[in-house]
Amino acid sequence: MRVGVAKVNITPPVGVPQAGYSSRTEASKGIHDELHAKAVVFEANGSEVVLVTTDLIGLRWKDTKWIRRKIEEKTGVPGDNVLINSSHTHSGPTVGLTPYLKPELQNPDEAYLEVLKKKIVGLVRMAHDRMVESNLLFGVGSIPEGIGSNRRVRIKGRVVIRPIGNQDEPLGPMDPSVNVISANVKERIHAVIFNYTCHATAAGAPLEISADYPGYAQRTIEETMGCIALFAQGCCGNINPNQYRLYPPPSWKDPERMGFILAAEVMKVSRLSRPVKGEPIKSRRVEISLPVRKESERDVKGGTVKTEIQAFKIGELYIIGLPGEPFVEIGLEIKRRMREIAPEAKGVITLGYCNDITIGYVPVARAYDEGGYEPSATNLAKGCAEILTEEALKLLRSIT
Repeated sequence: MRVGVAKVNITPPVGVPQAGYSSRTEASKGIHDELHAKAVVFEANGSEVVLVTTDLIGLRWKDTKWIRRKIEEKTGVPGDNVLINSSHTHSGPTVGLTPYLKPELQNPDEAYLEVLKKKIVGLVRMAHDRMVESNLLFGVGSIPEGIGSNRRVRIKGRVVIRPIGNQDEPLGPMDPSVNVISANVKERIHAVIFNYTCHATAAGAPLEISADYPGYAQRTIEETMGCIALFAQGCCGNINPNQYRLYPPPSWKDPERMGFILAAEVMKVSRLSRPVKGEPIKSRRVEISLPVRKESERDVKGGTVKTEIQAFKIGELYIIGLPGEPFVEIGLEIKRRMREIAPEAKGVITLGYCNDITIGYVPVARAYDEGGYEPSATNLAKGCAEILTEEALKLLRSIT
């Protein structure tokens, strides 16, 4: 098989509004660290798929569609074979309507957004042009403590997002797995794709642009291993770093420390990874309708909202890309059931924040009964997590 990889700087200018926190009352005032978009192209026997990762909160579906069309025009890769995942950093620019912000901070900087989309198209073209014969390796590590924890806790009878350092028993699980795909050329790793599941909010709500802990992790891996490292965010709708933030009020020491923890595990796993088959390559994408309980930002017809799910099969590996902010239970359930559907699979990677951020949180049914922030903030009706899970598994079955 052939693999191509590339990266591009997507740092916005100072003064753009930032996404993620309603507590911000001003636009960005500085740049703490740079943001990047990265792309990896996998090709075998004429079939190609593209994974793009971005240091962004998430893209609107309409922007993903535009990017896909242009990529197909420039490279010949079918747009339906392009998956865009975002790290969900809360210290990046606003790239979609965010109604919880002050009115003057809600809309994206359109000039930046246009450049961003074109940069992603050019990025994929570069990665496509750089494809070389490669071998794939895969391994799984674990970080059960030190970065992510379930953020939903019950305090005095109320469900709240875990306060910084709070040790109360959470109301759900977390996903400790660190999935690592390495692409080797003549025994040299030239691309590392790694996946972990935790909100990129370790820095708090600074007025400086930052990729948060995923940025530190990627930078450490690249500087140490001499490759391009791509972080792919998992299903972390209810997973935060709050329990392990040591410096309240928030400090840059936290994302740096967490990034180093993640990078160390990725590099350890990459050394111990085993070869996996990289072919055949298959891609499927399906548009689905999810029931809503109130009007959303986009047109709602018949009480539903449209979005999409995407799946890749790369030899013995499966990648499923889910929209919005899925709860961790969704990813865990998909992985559990895939062990029965495809027991021969060497790895199943579940991603959130793919292609369409605008559907918002996808809480599991239990969370609606418990209450708390996420079920109150989402437009989606109870039961959507279960629909998303079943549709994802149906899509994965179609490429086994």
